Amino acid sequence: MQTVFATLLVLAATGSGRVLIAQTPDLSGHWITRGTINLLPPQAGDKAPPVRVAELSPSLGPNFTARQSTTELTIDRPVGKGRLITIYSLDGKPSKNLEPFEETISIATWKQARLEVVTRDSLQRELRRVIWLEPDGRLTVETTRQGEHYVTIYARAQ
Repeated sequence: MQTVFATLLVLAATGSGRVLIAQTPDLSGHWITRGTINLLPPQAGDKAPPVRVAELSPSLGPNFTARQSTTELTIDRPVGKGRLITIYSLDGKPSKNLEPFEETISIATWKQARLEVVTRDSLQRELRRVIWLEPDGRLTVETTRQGEHYVTIYARAQ
């Protein structure tokens, strides 16, 4: 046992025992919708394939701006003639926001390189978003709420 410990200590001291720590991606930027896909299978009698383009609103709107620090993610998006700004704490602590007419509580947690945001309103209805960057730089938002399950793809504005 002492030999194993001594070997680990030498590896750590010499840098030979590298430990890889997954980094969280930076979601900052201005994003524009490129499409929304419904992930729910068709109902009995539907002639559509199991995965189809949906007539759903994009999860974070047609466009939004994200600003990320080490402690929080701010989403700023147009809503009607105004703007909706939501701030999510990235340490797993609850965040309170006003979206658009009622207070919501969200908990955001990193699961490897994906950010999961679970939001509940005053009626305890749940909205779950999982957000991640694709290798090609696109931003994907998978949304689940009240019987809907869909993915919205965003591209970084030029």
